[in-house]
Amino acid sequence: LAPLSMPLAELFRDKPRVTADYFEYRCFVEAQAGRLAALRATDLDRKTIRAIVKRMQQAHSLEDPYKEGEADVDLHVAVYEASHNVVLLHVMRVFAELLREGVFYNRDQLYRRHGTRPLLLEQHLAIADAVLSGDVDRAARASDEHIRYTFNTVEEIRRDECHKQADHRNHRRPPKLGQETGCDPHGYHFRAQCSAWSVVHRGGGRRRPKRMARDGRERLGQRPFPRQPPTVTIAARTAPRSILLTPP
Repeated sequence: LAPLSMPLAELFRDKPRVTADYFEYRCFVEAQAGRLAALRATDLDRKTIRAIVKRMQQAHSLEDPYKEGEADVDLHVAVYEASHNVVLLHVMRVFAELLREGVFYNRDQLYRRHGTRPLLLEQHLAIADAVLSGDVDRAARASDEHIRYTFNTVEEIRRDECHKQADHRNHRRPPKLGQETGCDPHGYHFRAQCSAWSVVHRGGGRRRPKRMARDGRERLGQRPFPRQPPTVTIAARTAPRSILLTPP
């Protein structure tokens, strides 16, 4: 199936919208695949599912979730095989290759999320048990609940990553006027303030301050304060702002 999966992998890779569309599709077909598997599974299909479940339970005790994740994909493929619908099976086989490549989401992040791994095992066992017992409605319900849970968890992981990236970007930005930026080893709190700096361009390409107001240092509430080593002040008459180094 490589001729089919490789172009799709390049098309879908690094596109956040594709993950939501993938799970939306799975929500449409997963319950029906479970229903058909419970109805049509042969003895050979049941034997395959039991072997995968046993392998999944053994892998669950390992610290590294990789083998359990592989058994996860194999179980879903086995359920689609037991449905005996050729179209569903071949589509799922292509998706299985994309899942192993991490195209739709990071399975390692999913399995390492706190509290997720035991729930995934419980859901997979419920799907397998319903299919093996031929309980059509329970197989459909268990399959649907599993896919929706997985999608919601993947979305939570994505939002957490977005928040971390936003926090990182905000941390790297220069402070706003009036915002405290920390303190130096001498105990001074730096406060970005709007002072009367006005940077002008003079001959020789040098940029020099025209005039300067107070440098904005406060020593733990004590005023006046002595001269101390350099301090960073954000100074601007109007936007744009500048970061200036005040000499001692």
